[in-house]
Amino acid sequence: MKRIASVGLALFMLTGTTSFADTNVNIQIDGKPMKNGAGAIIMENRTMVPFRAVFEELGADMIQWDKETKTITGVKGDTTIILSIGNNVCFVNGEPQTVEVPPVILNSSTLVPLSFISEKLGYHVGWHASSKTVKIMSEEYYLSVGSKEMDELKNVSSDTNQPQPPQPTPKPTPNPKPQDGPTEQTGQFSKELKGAFAMQNLSKAKFVAKLQNNGAFEIMNLASKKPVLGTYQVKGNQIPLTSDILNGTFSIEKINGNRTYYMLKSSKGSALAITSISQEQYNSALK
Repeated sequence: MKRIASVGLALFMLTGTTSFADTNVNIQIDGKPMKNGAGAIIMENRTMVPFRAVFEELGADMIQWDKETKTITGVKGDTTIILSIGNNVCFVNGEPQTVEVPPVILNSSTLVPLSFISEKLGYHVGWHASSKTVKIMSEEYYLSVGSKEMDELKNVSSDTNQPQPPQPTPKPTPNPKPQDGPTEQTGQFSKELKGAFAMQNLSKAKFVAKLQNNGAFEIMNLASKKPVLGTYQVKGNQIPLTSDILNGTFSIEKINGNRTYYMLKSSKGSALAITSISQEQYNSALK
């Protein structure tokens, strides 16, 4: 595990260089101040709050913290959310999803992204810029709010960071990205997915890999220290990988945040988060 830090896997760990834009943020739930909102901060343009406070305020049936794995689990009705400290990959009802800012422990407080948790539990999220207020709205409250107040709000989706007008329907389309995502970047991934990378799968197994220009790649599990050769070919937003360690066709999604990384997802439910590392870091991992 110590070697992982030396490789510089910034994708999986929160570095000490993170800056906070503001610690003065207000949170309202259905028009009333959040009872346990103390400790909320804005990190990388995302509002982060103590995990137990937000799950409790939003009516979670079960909240669990696993000290050994540093994993947070929140359950409300038929929705289960699992997040891990320093990991951008989380799970909603067993499906892998990503957050731009992962959970973090700061001053002994475990913080999670407010918008992501709220939206996944069925709430609407708005941002009132002048008062620096995040407004969390249940479906009932959302439909009853006057148009004047709604016009003042900007949707602050934790996944896109792009303001969108509130939707009148009970539930917005869960994932509008495919229409303007990888299909517009056909050919771009073939240029970007070259060189050395750090990788982590859903089981938290960690790897390093080097993708060559000729379609060959080398991959090594950091636990076994046994490099394996394979082949790959980027086809638009798809990348077929063939090796004893990693095998299958994966879709590619680019995630732009404090550090650019990519999510590789297969139709069989497996997923892999990867980020570029230097040749020096790669060589160090092989030792």
